[in-house]
Amino acid sequence: MRLPATLRDSADLAVDCDITLDNTPVHRFNTNTQLSPFVAADLTVSNCPAPTVVAALATSATTVNITFSRNIDVDSVMTDGSQFTFDNNLTASAASVDGKVVTVTTSTQTANTVYVATVASSVTDTYSTALGTPSTAMFTGFIVPMGTHLLISEVKTTDASEFIEIYNPTTATIDLRNYYLTDHQSYFLLPGVVAGNPPMPTTDNTDFLSRFPVGAMIAPGQVITVASDAVAFEAAFSSVPTYTLEELGNSTAMESVWAGGTPSRGLTNAGEMVALFFWDGATDTVADVDIFIAGNAPTAPNTLIAKTPVDGPDGDTATTAYATDALTIQDMQTDSPNGTSYKRVLLETGYEAQAGTGNGLLGDDETSEMCRTTWDSQASGSGYTAGTPGTVPASLIP
Repeated sequence: MRLPATLRDSADLAVDCDITLDNTPVHRFNTNTQLSPFVAADLTVSNCPAPTVVAALATSATTVNITFSRNIDVDSVMTDGSQFTFDNNLTASAASVDGKVVTVTTSTQTANTVYVATVASSVTDTYSTALGTPSTAMFTGFIVPMGTHLLISEVKTTDASEFIEIYNPTTATIDLRNYYLTDHQSYFLLPGVVAGNPPMPTTDNTDFLSRFPVGAMIAPGQVITVASDAVAFEAAFSSVPTYTLEELGNSTAMESVWAGGTPSRGLTNAGEMVALFFWDGATDTVADVDIFIAGNAPTAPNTLIAKTPVDGPDGDTATTAYATDALTIQDMQTDSPNGTSYKRVLLETGYEAQAGTGNGLLGDDETSEMCRTTWDSQASGSGYTAGTPGTVPASLIP
């Protein structure tokens, strides 16, 4: 059978569904005869697998997205949220459906508390099949950022001991599982890559895109390091990096996100984009957390580009557009010499667009930061100092 992808998605076809074809034209693809339904009226679908709960994720202190294995019938979900229950005294007050995702409005969650969401069997898919098992999912109470978010605080791009340092200036412990680190300018296409929808990113042979492993956390005031080469890092700084982009040494390895997405785990010595971003795994778009241009005048493959619309795994076949980035982020005036690093000296508040309409995690525009003020930019490369992984200046401590 050969059919348009849009019909496949709208009909919510899956393995083990029974399909009856009505007045369907017959085509041939090379030597293969193929029945070819084109519209919904051409086929009747029955006996599909029961929908199940796939995941739950807190997207704010009062909302939880529950993702199902199949498209959910809007009419089967009560708008008062009464079909969704939680432990630890959390309650639901409203629910809405978008494809495979139901957004539930809850009472205020306690940050970092583990909740279990349970869905009633009266919730059905678009073929009126009742919910099967699993019908529950665990999630962590939303962590409210306290005035700011995670920051890239130091970057060393020269010699084998290069590293990226991340600092938590908030008062909350943050689960890093849905955070990603990259020097890949097409990182914003990740949701489409995971969903199998083009375009695929163009990968430079020196790029990486890595996800923090399960269980990765960063405490309030904590500083963590991600090294390119753990062995070289240990030799240079007599300490073990928190994470590494490869699996050598004694630190925990980051995860490669897709096959071919990390051809190299190194940083370009002169002029390199580094981005920390967040993606919940269910939406069409990612959220910028912090971006830095290491060095002076990066070449085209190593700088930021405008974000284009993406069709990710949100349950429909439409693309979602990003906000328009300013793309005015400042690079450093010079490249740091061998053995030195770039260091953040100020929080970004007041030094980037924070109107609430950007692609940042808090609605700010991470591509607009005045990095020559917030970092130790030097008119002469001789002003840079040796790397100090694991520490930040007092000016970054709220």
